[in-house]
Amino acid sequence: MAAVEVRVLGPVQVVGNDGPVPLAGKHARLFGALLVADGRARGVDELVEAVWDDAAPSSARKLVQVYVSQLRKALPPGIEIETRQGAYAAALAADALDAARFERLLGEAIAAREAGNAALALSLADRALALWRGRAYGELAYEEFARVESERLEELRLVAVEEHLDAQLELGRHSEVLGETLAHAAENPQRERAHELAMLALYRGGRQADALEHYAAFRARLDDQLGLEPGSGLRDLQRRVLQQDPALEPVSPLVRAASLPIPPNPLVGREREVEELRTLLERQDARLVVLTGAGGSGKTRLALEVARQVAGSYANGVALVELAPLRDPALVVPTIAQVLEVALDPVKDAVQLIAHAIAAQEVLLLLDNAEHVRDAAPSLAELIARAPRVTLLVTSRAVLHVSG
Repeated sequence: MAAVEVRVLGPVQVVGNDGPVPLAGKHARLFGALLVADGRARGVDELVEAVWDDAAPSSARKLVQVYVSQLRKALPPGIEIETRQGAYAAALAADALDAARFERLLGEAIAAREAGNAALALSLADRALALWRGRAYGELAYEEFARVESERLEELRLVAVEEHLDAQLELGRHSEVLGETLAHAAENPQRERAHELAMLALYRGGRQADALEHYAAFRARLDDQLGLEPGSGLRDLQRRVLQQDPALEPVSPLVRAASLPIPPNPLVGREREVEELRTLLERQDARLVVLTGAGGSGKTRLALEVARQVAGSYANGVALVELAPLRDPALVVPTIAQVLEVALDPVKDAVQLIAHAIAAQEVLLLLDNAEHVRDAAPSLAELIARAPRVTLLVTSRAVLHVSG
């Protein structure tokens, strides 16, 4: 997260290292008009119209210059108002704008869903939605200069809600989100994807007749109000519900991995490290993340906090494997098997047995204090090679020579 935040997913706010920067009245309207332009320069006449509508005083052009000067003094480092050939533009530090972070997270959530990783899609969609505090641009949303952008962001918010619901359904949580799904459909009566999700939640909850009635009601309302038929996706879903297509059945949820210990106190002052580790773990190509540091540096506490926050990104959660008591590297794989409740056979390869047992699971293995058993690194490399949906987060006082 950037040191300076500009928030538009709700009332316009600026938060610097020293806290919120007061913005109100015409200063807020002027700054909002610059933010809507997304880095493009806006002429003085455009800004006059944004600030005063049709009631601009004769001194309006001069006042715009005064307000720009005052904003420049009030805004924290990382936010600049540039002058470009007599026009003005807002220049922000990378990732400072919450709307930009929201769109990035939403794009990553969609990509995760398309790649078949529903747990990661859910985590990313939820992080995107958590940035919202109200209607985009707050009280400025209905002003002419901000209306289109506010409506665009609201449409994307609805897409994020549907990504959240879609991921929940893919994870077999239809009972938990049925009410939320039906409410979303009711609040958005013409959004076909909302009604697809509602039908799917009903059907997976054993309510085939209700799913078909939901479709019939939507179709009748669409015909009555717009003279249209439902789209091909919704019609196809209705047909599959009617035929009880086995492919519509939810994936059987797998047993979740062991829960993490609850820390006695919150982790304070390491937010940036937590965010960096979360970003690493969310990369599709990151199968192994090793957190190294001296004894007493807080590696375990940091790793536990990160694992707790990202647990929802893994369909089968997080498994904590305590390695501190071990001195023999040969015991690492059997210890992992014990935590995952995988029965080993003395005449069969242990890594292969574990990989086979958890082949369909999405799990994060947190291996704590691996420095004493570094010689087990080849076995860890083999495990992540054989179990493509398993990710390792390892704490160690020394670097492990494992690629992942």
